[in-house]
Amino acid sequence: MTGRKDNPGRPLDLLTEFLVEDILNTPDEEILAEFEEAGGDPEAHAAEMRAFLEESILTSNKAKMAAAKAGVAAARRLGRPQMHGPINIDDARRRLRLLSEAGNATPDLTLAARKETELSDADVLGLIEELEELEHIGLGSDNERD
Repeated sequence: MTGRKDNPGRPLDLLTEFLVEDILNTPDEEILAEFEEAGGDPEAHAAEMRAFLEESILTSNKAKMAAAKAGVAAARRLGRPQMHGPINIDDARRRLRLLSEAGNATPDLTLAARKETELSDADVLGLIEELEELEHIGLGSDNERD
């Protein structure tokens, strides 16, 4: 025995791989000819697919906007401060380092700040925003504590 377990789905996987490779290796002209032979109109089908794609993108964008609006409304209800403008990533990294060097930094914050160079920009900004929400630091120039 080779140690390989029998996989009942494996023959189907092989067939799927073969069919996909066959389609990918078929010239476009041949696929279009087959589509026309089956009674399809390639131009009309392409227009339908473009419209479907545009509608899907629009629907997705509307859902994202609704979620963002709901998040803002929820934050306002909870009385959380809203972010005002973008945060400079270099400033955010500097603030994280300063907080870790402060005597009152928690061990978790100290560890995160020590690994600041390994953190992505999004992670650094997330930490800064969370600290702002917890009122540990100020993000605006009017309430800096450097």
